[in-house]
Amino acid sequence: MKNFLFLITLGLFLYSSHSFSQESTKQSQAETESVDNQEKSKSSEKPYDRWSIEFNFGTNRTDDYYNSGFYQTDIEKDLALGGLGHYDLGVRYMLNEKFGLKFSGSYDTFESNSDNSSSFDTNLLRLNFEGVANLRNVFNFDSFSDRIGLLGHAGVHYGFFGDGNDNGSDGDNAALVKGSDEVTGFVVGFTPQYRLSNTFVITADASFVKNYRQHKTWNYGTPANESNLNAEFMSFSLGVTAYLGKKETHADWYIPADKTKEELENVKNKLAQLEDKLNDKQDKMPDDDGNGIPNKTQNYINNLVKNIKPEPTDGNDIYTSMLEKEYVRIFFDFDEDMPNEPSADEVMTLIKYMKDNPDANVELIGLTDVLGTDSYNNDLSQRRAANVKDILVKSGIDASRISQRGDGKNPVFTSKDEFTRMFARTVLVKLK
Repeated sequence: MKNFLFLITLGLFLYSSHSFSQESTKQSQAETESVDNQEKSKSSEKPYDRWSIEFNFGTNRTDDYYNSGFYQTDIEKDLALGGLGHYDLGVRYMLNEKFGLKFSGSYDTFESNSDNSSSFDTNLLRLNFEGVANLRNVFNFDSFSDRIGLLGHAGVHYGFFGDGNDNGSDGDNAALVKGSDEVTGFVVGFTPQYRLSNTFVITADASFVKNYRQHKTWNYGTPANESNLNAEFMSFSLGVTAYLGKKETHADWYIPADKTKEELENVKNKLAQLEDKLNDKQDKMPDDDGNGIPNKTQNYINNLVKNIKPEPTDGNDIYTSMLEKEYVRIFFDFDEDMPNEPSADEVMTLIKYMKDNPDANVELIGLTDVLGTDSYNNDLSQRRAANVKDILVKSGIDASRISQRGDGKNPVFTSKDEFTRMFARTVLVKLK
């Protein structure tokens, strides 16, 4: 019990030390950095939190290093586990969205769950230092789910058996002795994750622990033949992770594609002033009502659509058939909400078809590729559909004949390959 209380105290110390170090760092920066340096720091700051506190509890299963007459489980029950006897508490820091470091303390108890075994109660306290890999991002399966993750961890440990172990020693078990026993070794495991919110995650963990230079058996007796045991055991546990910080997401769930999006936004911001200056020098292009309002839809119509001769649609059922079979699609460049230049011909053909067939009504469905967050892509897909409708309306098509919606990411093209994503960025045109 003392060791378990020590484990809890260790966790509280780690948490308080982290909080104190954060406050100290912030205060130091405020006193020593200039405004320019602060702005530079903000621009290079990662868009995700890095720290987390983790607690797990569960069971364990040892190998066969026991004295005669002692068993953790019955021999014939190969898959049997011990009782509730594994606890660990740790703090983790992610260096980036793929790799991090973890320091933790683990407490394991070993006792008999077999009616055929003599009584024993052994405890082992370990301090672990491990590297952590966010396999969700390492192997790029982040598009599978935004709530399911997987961590891998491996490292070294130092541990010791307490001196209060009860091994049932009596006159018939002279080989059994008491006293402390120090061990070293390594640990490796996997931790599936399920995200409840941006702050809390439920975890499961399976870990393999190897002890070197273990001088006593699991029932805390003297080995019959070997002085240094290479003993090992497995632990299986459930737990909870709490993320520390004020960012919208943690490194565990940060999608590298978001980084590309942010870099693109930074470039756009740098070009914003230049674009404003260029717009001021240009003559304002009148809209359909002659109000002299700059309008990118009207620019698109004047610069592209009006200069294209559309394919003939009069008396031709082929285009109608294409609409019915959902073959008509208007494509977009990356992160753009106006049709790209190659699609201008398709837009003009659609305009002519709508004018030649006044009873035809269409539905426009905006779609995006897989890069970026769901919320951003939902908005982008809606803007794409709305802009195509705006082009049709400004070209003389009654707005009541057109409906539009945005469906976010295209479910057909899920690859992050650029060639594949090119086909995903589209507005699908359907006959209603």
